[in-house]
Amino acid sequence: MKKIVKVLQFILALLYFSASTAVEIQQGQIYSGGTYVESSFTGVGFTLPEPWKGIWPANSQMFIMEAQGIKANIFVYFDTGDINSLKNTLSANITLDQNIQLIPTGSVSHTENIYTAYYRLSNSNTIKGFISARVLPGKKVIAFISLAAENIAQKIEQQALTLAKSITITTPKNSSIANQQENSSDDESWAVFMKGKYLQRYFSGSNYHEHQQLWLCSDGRFLKKFSSGGSSLSGASGASANTWEGTWRVIDSADKTGELYLQFTNGGTSGYHLTFDKKIYLNGKKWLVAKKNTICQ
Repeated sequence: MKKIVKVLQFILALLYFSASTAVEIQQGQIYSGGTYVESSFTGVGFTLPEPWKGIWPANSQMFIMEAQGIKANIFVYFDTGDINSLKNTLSANITLDQNIQLIPTGSVSHTENIYTAYYRLSNSNTIKGFISARVLPGKKVIAFISLAAENIAQKIEQQALTLAKSITITTPKNSSIANQQENSSDDESWAVFMKGKYLQRYFSGSNYHEHQQLWLCSDGRFLKKFSSGGSSLSGASGASANTWEGTWRVIDSADKTGELYLQFTNGGTSGYHLTFDKKIYLNGKKWLVAKKNTICQ
């Protein structure tokens, strides 16, 4: 009986030690292998394997892992979704960067709660891609994306698979930005609040003016317009107008800020840091929320 008690005490001590040494993930911070990182907002945590290091770069949607001397990377990506949307995503080309796409080389596989798929890179014949993903409670998805040289690809793929299987899941903290945002409810996150919004920004000065408009449709599409004008001593108006389309998504942060990402149909991307101080701010600049969105809902 005493042995059983000692074993239980040892297990409880380990659990306490693990919980007390958990590190809340922060942008711009580098984490060493063996560190247990977690996001209280998503309720997800995992331990960085040795000898890997990881960082969540500013204005990035992904947590990036790399190891010195190993020609490989593992990207950790978190998003909303269900099983069907995950299967559809894994079956299609996936844009990692403006010039890099993952192109599927086979069908999506499914073992228990893990979905996997293999890829080739659009700009390389020597790098292999692999994704190991799973659907989490609350219609959320986490994916571990590995890119590795062909001679070590299998080892890195196994590492990504192990990470997906070993994540810990806890109840996420309330990410509400209630009582902060105009027309928001008590349980609204940035991702929910921005759906269907029509945002505008005006600027004028020194005979120059500009007007930016951004429509964020509830189905994930966006339309952005920019117009400017002015006059010079020669009498030229300097007027210009541009329109962009694509898809958008928002990632909430534990500090009640958010990251808005625009994926343009021409392959380009753009990101905005979302904050609130009586008004909505994108990258520190105040935008107005219009009462009606006449383009889309």
